[in-house]
Amino acid sequence: ASLLLQSGNVDAWLQGSAAKDWKELEAKGFKVQSFWPGLPQALFPNTTNPNSKWQDKRLREALEYAIDKSTIANALGLGFYKPMPQIAPSTEWGYIPDLPVRSYNLTKAKQLLAEAGYPNGVKVKLLIQNTPASIDAGQSLKQYLDQAGFKTELDVADAGRYFGSVFGTGWDDLVQMFYGMDVNYLATYMSWFSSDPKSNLASFGRTPEQIAMDKQAVLIPDVAGQKAMTEKLCRYLYEEARLVPLWWVPATTVQFPYVHHEIYRHGFIRWDTENFWMDPH
Repeated sequence: ASLLLQSGNVDAWLQGSAAKDWKELEAKGFKVQSFWPGLPQALFPNTTNPNSKWQDKRLREALEYAIDKSTIANALGLGFYKPMPQIAPSTEWGYIPDLPVRSYNLTKAKQLLAEAGYPNGVKVKLLIQNTPASIDAGQSLKQYLDQAGFKTELDVADAGRYFGSVFGTGWDDLVQMFYGMDVNYLATYMSWFSSDPKSNLASFGRTPEQIAMDKQAVLIPDVAGQKAMTEKLCRYLYEEARLVPLWWVPATTVQFPYVHHEIYRHGFIRWDTENFWMDPH
């Protein structure tokens, strides 16, 4: 795709691949635009299998303590990515300013690993996608996880096996995957994390407590009540370490300077194509 753009066979590259591409192409004179929506990245342990080691909350907490999100986001994101200390971005519903978060703490990670019964470490298999950005992220995560005692094997999958596992058959152990965000984060929560999701994360388990809150959430008619419930749900998921939020990747496009658009101004699915145009070239 990058070569197609540079050769002039296409005018624009929507989303691109990784921050490295954006920086390199910007230096060559292409226009790079980032917009407010993005895709938060996270680690999802297998919590549907009752025999999964990830049923132990201490092990799930150890995962997050083992990762220096800011360092990885800065290294991979080159100023574009932002670390995600909690599930919701600071601009969205569900963000909780006073939430105690699990910041990078290698000692704490090792302690929790030992308390969970793995004083000598534990083998984990991390499913990642076979793209440059995912491989870079997987290798960075592996370095930190290995230091804490997670003996990490990267399972690099093509798009078919990767998304077939994430949304279909499930993943065996651990996966790095994005999740959605929106202005009304309750709608996004229901789509991705609820017990009746639109985007089925196949090995993401839902607890009875969460299911009960989901049933309450769909009955709330007023905005204030919906926002409060969003915070309650996001707090529950984070405090129970059901996933490990990592960093936020903005919706970013790369194009020739003669291309004009605001393609992600409303988010990912509404495009005002009548406002896209090209200068003579």
